[in-house]
Amino acid sequence: MVILGIDPGYAIVGWGVIDYTANRFQVIAYGAVTTEAKTPFNERLETGYDGIQDIIYKYKPDAMAIEKLFYNTNAKTVIDVAQARGVINLAAQKNNLEIFEYTPLQVKQSVVGYGRAEKKQVQKELDRAIARNEDVARLYERLYEDNVSGKVTDEWFMQLSNKYESERLELKTKIQQYREQLSNLGTMQKGKEQFISAVRKFMQMDTLTAPLLKELIDKIVVYETQGTGKHRTQRIVIYYRFVGYLEIPLTESEWEFYQANTRQGVAVEYISKNIPA
Repeated sequence: MVILGIDPGYAIVGWGVIDYTANRFQVIAYGAVTTEAKTPFNERLETGYDGIQDIIYKYKPDAMAIEKLFYNTNAKTVIDVAQARGVINLAAQKNNLEIFEYTPLQVKQSVVGYGRAEKKQVQKELDRAIARNEDVARLYERLYEDNVSGKVTDEWFMQLSNKYESERLELKTKIQQYREQLSNLGTMQKGKEQFISAVRKFMQMDTLTAPLLKELIDKIVVYETQGTGKHRTQRIVIYYRFVGYLEIPLTESEWEFYQANTRQGVAVEYISKNIPA
């Protein structure tokens, strides 16, 4: 599969083509479609469109991935970049390419790897996001100083400041999400410890008492009986305190729950968290 990647812009359109075969990536080509500083805006859009058309014709990609436009405080810049993205998407659509949109942070996360992370990994991602946020602030400040001194043109300043502002807003959102996840992981860990403590009391006792049962189990839901005779069954769902449902590996059955028959006519179910009772 050949994939065309696009970093959209109205002055400069960055592009790269890779081949993905047998779980391996290989770089085919990369570059940029550029325009002169004083080029009228509509001509820039035409140049960008024609340039992407030429790249598609030459490398024949199957799909295109393009950076998703993020909110920015500069409305004019957002509108201009949005128009540039529009003609690029049009070129892809006219060539029947699948189009996928990603934010810069989504791309970084896919490279770093992030899923059901442990607390240490989430903390590492939080620290990295905070550090990058500080870097972006310094880059923006340097860019502003270079613009004031004349080292960077107003056009470059607008385009780069737009990218930095977009990334800063993304990072702000992710930092909040990481902090919330750390808090949730801490709560979950505390709940597991309380649950294990209650279970240990069960292991050390000879007689089950009501107070101890209440300490371990939040509620037991008993459903109406189903069937008749020896096929008569009754569903019972146990909700444990601190940890909710027990995390039992899901089966390949339609309802995805684990069922243990304790005696004829009674079935105790340990339901996964994502399956409603």
